[in-house]
Formats: sequence, C-alpha cells, structure tokens
Amino acid sequence: MENPNDRSFYNWPDFTDKEKEYNSEIICGILEDYFKIQDWFISYNELINHDNPEKNYINHVEGKLNGINIIFKIRRINKEEHKEELEKLIFNMSSNTLAQINSKERAKIVCHSLKKEILTLKEDFSK
Repeated sequence: MENPNDRSFYNWPDFTDKEKEYNSEIICGILEDYFKIQDWFISYNELINHDNPEKNYINHVEGKLNGINIIFKIRRINKEEHKEELEKLIFNMSSNTLAQINSKERAKIVCHSLKKEILTLKEDFSK
C-alpha cells in the first residue's frame, strides 16, 4: 500500500472509535438506501414481467446506481479487483437475505462482512 497511515477503508482497524462509528454510519446508510432501491427494482421487475415468459423487461436504471461506488470512492478502495470482489459480496449477501430481514438490518450485516473482507483484501498489498 502506498501510505500505511492512510485513512482508507483498508486501515479501518486503526481508526479511532469515533472514526469507526462515523464510517459505519456512512457505509450502513449508503447500503441501506441501496438495498431499499434494489428491493423496489426487484418488485418492479416482477410486476412488469408478470405475463412475460422471457422475463426480459429489465429497467436499465438499475445498472446506473452509484451507491456502492460512492463507498469505494470515499473510503479509497481503488483496486478494481477489490471493488469487484466487494460488489459481489454485497450483491450475494443482499440477495440471500432479501425476504428475511429489512434493509437496515441487511445493511448492518453486510457492513460487518465488508470490514472483514477488506482485511483479507489488504493482504494483497503485502505480497
């Protein structure tokens, strides 16, 4: 890593308690909004695909949402492979918990998993 004292998400264990709380609020808030919108799109797609056997009425706005990329930008996650890995984690965890819990709880669970995954990804920099 370029600067070991960097305040990027890779170094979250070194944040002060106040910084950890602040960052969790931001990340969980962005994830919660993202999940609410994602849930809406899923419901909307089911509605527009009701009588469509191909299920191909996809709303192209879905692919243009910036919520997850904002997390990467503000917390300095720049490595493309890491972004892809984290996006996959967010999508899979969100999809697996879709009908089980509300978006706020899903955001907390995913935020916690992101923090753990970030520490694993940080190991790439020491290779």
